[in-house]
Amino acid sequence: MSFDIVWTGACKWWKKPLAYYRLMRARRKYGRRLVLRNPFRKGPLFGKREGYQERLYRLRNVHEGRRCFILGSSAEIRKLDLTLLREEITIGSNEIYRMFDEIGFHTSYLTVTDPVFCEDKRRELKRLNGPVMIYGLDNAYCAPVSDRTLFMNICRHGNTEKEFSEDCAAVTYFGHSAACVNLQLAFHLGCNPIYLIGMDTDCVPSDRELVPGTITINEENIECLRADHFDPCFFQVGGRVTMPDRKKRYSAFKTAARVLRERGRDVFSVGPDAGPDIFDRVSFRSIFAAGGHEYRGTCPFSIGGSHMAQVGGMIT
Repeated sequence: MSFDIVWTGACKWWKKPLAYYRLMRARRKYGRRLVLRNPFRKGPLFGKREGYQERLYRLRNVHEGRRCFILGSSAEIRKLDLTLLREEITIGSNEIYRMFDEIGFHTSYLTVTDPVFCEDKRRELKRLNGPVMIYGLDNAYCAPVSDRTLFMNICRHGNTEKEFSEDCAAVTYFGHSAACVNLQLAFHLGCNPIYLIGMDTDCVPSDRELVPGTITINEENIECLRADHFDPCFFQVGGRVTMPDRKKRYSAFKTAARVLRERGRDVFSVGPDAGPDIFDRVSFRSIFAAGGHEYRGTCPFSIGGSHMAQVGGMIT
């Protein structure tokens, strides 16, 4: 488990004591722990309470054999009728919640792994209701917590683009992309096949023109950022955004494709412009046509149906 503190320079000094407390509280609650029971009730004085890790473990294969859709943030998703995903297993990340009101439903799961985004959008995330919220454990210092919150042990050190976790309750590798984290989550949930929607597994114009790392949005780069995003209003001058290392991200997608293929999982990029040649491409319309597109996976999947499932006492 990572014990690094990842808060950015924008985290004010007077916020850090409370931020440190939140971080340590999440780490303490990650594993099973002893708790003091009501002394007026019969039974042992101390009991055990499950932690985030055990709740993540109980998600293992909870959607076995069902297809899922991982939603990205590119402008391409504006061309698709996302209302067709209402009854599907869906995984989103970061700012995709800004589309929930528009499409009339929320994703089944929403992951937040970027500390810059988590710091800047904490108030919006706190008001968000619906999806199971999964944060990186190292973002616990600024992540709002509710009964629908889980923390995932995300490894950011070393060559994470060469690793792929098959057990998100143990560790999840960063892979320089929220989509790579979500692919590992989809595998953990038992989903097959997996569809990537609204993302480029190679790069987009802003990836080529802007350097990796945290950058400040200004008049020179804002139009480039807006051109690649489903919500141009998301970016504002003076804000911050984290740009990925596109070469390492591409390598992480290749690693994910290899592992998923070896484990009998099928992954598809949806849309004519999605992905280079890492994943097979299918059209969005073909998925929902009678019988769906041709599928040769070893695990059967259902078309339609409800994605309501009991998840650690939470209803998704």
